[in-house]
Amino acid sequence: MGMISNDCAYLDFYKQSLKGRVQDYVISFYDNPNDFDTVLMRTYTLFQRLMETFSSKRISARLVAKVNFEHINNISGNTEERSYHFPSYSNEDVIKPYDFFVRHLQKIVSRLDTFNSSGSNLLLKNIEHIHIHLTFCL
Repeated sequence: MGMISNDCAYLDFYKQSLKGRVQDYVISFYDNPNDFDTVLMRTYTLFQRLMETFSSKRISARLVAKVNFEHINNISGNTEERSYHFPSYSNEDVIKPYDFFVRHLQKIVSRLDTFNSSGSNLLLKNIEHIHIHLTFCL
C-alpha cells in the first residue's frame, strides 16, 4: 500500500515486525494542529481508507499520538520543546472504523487532560503525528 493523503495530512507505512503480522502506519500533518477535534475531522478518512485496504482481514489496532509541548522554566522563564507519546487503549478489534477511531482519540485526549491536570508548566504546541499500530489476527 502506498501513501494515502488529503488536504491536511498523509498516512504512510512506517515499519513492520513478526513477518508483517504487526504493522505501524503514521498520519503526519502538513501544518501543526493543536486540537483533537480538528485532528479527527482531518484524519478519519485516511484511517477509513487504510481499513478498506485490509477489509478482508481481521485487524486489531490502537493509536499513539506524539504531542509537542513548550516547557516553561518557572525560575528562568526560558522555554524549550518537549515531546511525549500518548497511547489510546490497548489493541482491540476494529469492527466499526469510525467508532474505533473516535473512541481511541478520545482516550488520548483523556490521557492528555490527566497529564495536564495538576497545573503543569507545559503548553500544548501541536500534535506531530499519530501512529496506527495494526495487528493482523489469524
